[in-house]
Amino acid sequence: MDSSPRLIEPGVKFFLYNTLTQCHSTRVNLYYWGLNIGVFVVFACIFGAALYYCYRRKLTPEEQYQKMMKEQAYILSKIRFYQNERIEHPLSSITSLPVVKQNDEFSRMRV
Repeated sequence: MDSSPRLIEPGVKFFLYNTLTQCHSTRVNLYYWGLNIGVFVVFACIFGAALYYCYRRKLTPEEQYQKMMKEQAYILSKIRFYQNERIEHPLSSITSLPVVKQNDEFSRMRV
């Protein structure tokens, strides 16, 4: 038989063990809920900030009109530039050689 002295009774040992187990499960449960709520708040803040940023970045109708006019002016300036370029420097599209306009007199002499 075990003759060593015991400082606590078996019932107290069982009670303390169950109390500590319950404290542990309560603590784990609180950490679980705290972490989930924290992650949800962070996610909601990021999502809300993204929506707010998209809302603030949206152009007003006047700004949209000005942007459209600026783009149209740019496109028209490029069209005019390339038309003038084609008139000033006509090139053959295949060989990039200048297009030579033949005179009627020169073509008759050849024949």
